[in-house]
Amino acid sequence: MPVPVFKSGPFTGVPVTDAFALAAMNETPVTVKLPEFTWPEGLSPTASQFSNHAPGQPITTAVGESVDVLLILYTDLEISALLEVFSGDSSWTPARKKTWNEYGHNFASIKPKIQGIDENDALKAGYFGYLSLMTIGGKKVALYKTELHPKSNGLQIPFIPVIAQLVSELSPKLVISTGTAGAIGSVLNCGDVIITNAARFHVRSTYATYPKIDTLSSSHGQITNTANVTGTYVKYAAANYTKLSLAGLNQCYAKIGTRPGYTFLKKNMSGARFTLRARMRFPDPSPWISCRRTISPSTTITTQRDCSSSES
Repeated sequence: MPVPVFKSGPFTGVPVTDAFALAAMNETPVTVKLPEFTWPEGLSPTASQFSNHAPGQPITTAVGESVDVLLILYTDLEISALLEVFSGDSSWTPARKKTWNEYGHNFASIKPKIQGIDENDALKAGYFGYLSLMTIGGKKVALYKTELHPKSNGLQIPFIPVIAQLVSELSPKLVISTGTAGAIGSVLNCGDVIITNAARFHVRSTYATYPKIDTLSSSHGQITNTANVTGTYVKYAAANYTKLSLAGLNQCYAKIGTRPGYTFLKKNMSGARFTLRARMRFPDPSPWISCRRTISPSTTITTQRDCSSSES
């Protein structure tokens, strides 16, 4: 018998027995309005639109336009954070969604693989997610807010063919998957920035449709890349943007040890599905790599390790 799932809220589609969801629902998020800041010259994001699709127009055929970057976003809170930084307006409301392009190309063919359609308005309407276009430093950047998630829509992982289809239609030179994460080791702490070229993937389920995932997980094989990180913009971000999160992180450190839900969260993480274990691979271990040393030097090591004890 299928496990009941949450029908609404931030954990829509997640089993009602999920330990992380149950703990998180006992918490009140710490929300901080970011002050305005200046982007590097010539790199400020500006709104754009697809040549063949007006803003708000559903896309039910191939997008038909090449971009430089495809940026994938997942939860409502994650896209709100990106919109805050990119546009100064964090709202992800029904009105905001109507200015994006609903994406539903080949929905009928992929639909049989999707579990939890009835728990999501976009999926019920025949759309995988929302697309929007921006220009950053002369580069065309497609933002894609997915309504599918690798851990939430069944063991056939319909998220994968949808992203493969988008990549084939947009031909991006770079694909960025961005979101929030945790449970990547006791030596990492809330607010740390990790630059890595080697990682291991671990899953708690098996996937008949994608046996390579099971093999990669069971073998503990490394996923590697050879990207050349110069550090130019990382250092710029550390000098100009990291301080924007100080107020929020300080509030987090002050409150996390006193919230009743946190103790429950720490003790009940066996229900989490995914972990990502990363190793630092950067030639210059300077202070700006670890935000912890510059954000909250007065915080005790115990509290910081507690911050990184969750799985996602």
